[in-house]
Amino acid sequence: MGEVEFGKDEELKVKIVDGGEYKEPGGGIRKPSQEEIDEYKIHRIIVMIIFGLVVVILLLLIVILIATTDGCEAMPKEKKLPWYKSGVMYNIYPRSFKDSNGDGTGDFKGIVEKLDYLKGLGVNILYLSSVFKIDKTVDYGYSVIDFKNTNPEYGTLKDFQNLVDSAHRKGMKVIIEFVPSDTSIKHDWFKQSSTGKNKTDWYVWRNNTASLSGSWSKDSASGQFYLHQDGHPSKANLNWSSNAVQAEMQSVLEFWLDKKVDGFRVVSIQRLIFGSNSTELGDWRRIHEIVQKWHNYTTKKSPNSILIGSSHPANLKLYGTKEHPELNIVVNFELVGENSAFYTAANFKDIITNYIEKLSEGNWPSWALTSWVHGRVGSNVDGQFARSLEALLLMLPGTPIVFYGDEIGMQNVNVTGNPAEDNKAPMQWEDSKNAGFTTKTSTWFGGIGNTSYTNAKDDQLGIKKMFKKAIKLRMENATVLLDGPLANFTVISEGDVLAYTFKDKVPRFAVAINFGDKESTINLNNIGVKSGTLKYHTADKKPGKITMDAVKVPGKVLYLFEVTKMK
Repeated sequence: MGEVEFGKDEELKVKIVDGGEYKEPGGGIRKPSQEEIDEYKIHRIIVMIIFGLVVVILLLLIVILIATTDGCEAMPKEKKLPWYKSGVMYNIYPRSFKDSNGDGTGDFKGIVEKLDYLKGLGVNILYLSSVFKIDKTVDYGYSVIDFKNTNPEYGTLKDFQNLVDSAHRKGMKVIIEFVPSDTSIKHDWFKQSSTGKNKTDWYVWRNNTASLSGSWSKDSASGQFYLHQDGHPSKANLNWSSNAVQAEMQSVLEFWLDKKVDGFRVVSIQRLIFGSNSTELGDWRRIHEIVQKWHNYTTKKSPNSILIGSSHPANLKLYGTKEHPELNIVVNFELVGENSAFYTAANFKDIITNYIEKLSEGNWPSWALTSWVHGRVGSNVDGQFARSLEALLLMLPGTPIVFYGDEIGMQNVNVTGNPAEDNKAPMQWEDSKNAGFTTKTSTWFGGIGNTSYTNAKDDQLGIKKMFKKAIKLRMENATVLLDGPLANFTVISEGDVLAYTFKDKVPRFAVAINFGDKESTINLNNIGVKSGTLKYHTADKKPGKITMDAVKVPGKVLYLFEVTKMK
């Protein structure tokens, strides 16, 4: 036993040594007092108690750690997802977003005025519908007159550059639509081609169309027939078999990349080349070659840029392959509904499952509830359910594309009777005349939505508030929420409730959403979730205790759980 030294003051110091002798520092031997012995015993007892408590606490911590991680593998090393994967894409139709000069039409400066609003939402990718100079008497967007200039109603190239630079300063990316399949017949290229002297192979010309498929119209200047999209003789198909056309359109991409745009959304890719036996499906082999060239060029010119796009019907092969990549995202409109009957748990389960199963390894999903050619989700469901659907959009694995105004539940405004047009009403900024969109007494659209029902300032439906919270959660947990192996993505529906998670034993998240009006119960054990903590919900009040084997989800409400234990 080692020596123990203690004393009551500086003059008296006693050492207790083996054998029971008690020595003073000066060499004298005396027996300690009973008071000193009792003090020593108390000291030893206290030390032993503290040591025991430390051991017990450590054992408890080990037990808790084992219990909470049983069934869950360790999280993979945190990685930062590419910006287009973790980000939220916000589709702006510039004509209807914000008018800065009082002419009744939205413009680039108006978008700049509202960048702080978008930043406040958490949006970080601005996707601008067609910004090119167009023949506005046709379809206001796709009848391009000049690919290297802007629509003058939106502003000048300088105004556009200011928008891009301003967005970048706020940490936002900007992508624009690219419309490569045809041009307006008012385009200078078409005028030159019709003379038969220049650019003769830039369009598809024929002297006689009697035995040809497709839609053809006669050019009054040349007397020849030109190929065009069905029902649109005001636009002429470019001849993408021409090397000169391919080179010129590459220079268009270069022009806008030099303006620092972060990518392009390519429209109607299926119409690039028309096959001899079909006016719709085209020659896909040649189309893939063209898209691969775009990808190779844009990534070389601007390595951090992206290409997204769509075709009708959808063609997921446009993702390309590992060896020959094409689009970063093939835009998915499968969750865009036409009426309220579309929104059921069983239907969404089938759509999501089938879509995920069709994706190849490395394909990144995308989702939308509204698009600029479809009616608004806010016209199909009520405000409470719109909250939950927007949250679902943000929490599915992949990139969400949000149509402007959906974050407040905007509805179609019946002006034309066509949902593809009536969804483009001016943004409802406040409950005032013309909704704070313009100072003019009228708008280009001819009407304004019901601002007392919803507007961005008052957020009467509470969608914007929930939207912001969902984006914040998405950004803070992007890797575990979004980037799981799609082969392990598991979706079920029980009654009116849809639920999903990544069933891969990594502690991730699980979502349950009730498509019905009444409370419904779902067993999350059936997707492998044994325990979890509620992290987000769209209910009006926070629910009480929840067990994973019987999750009671109120009608039209979404729950998101942080999984703590998998089965």
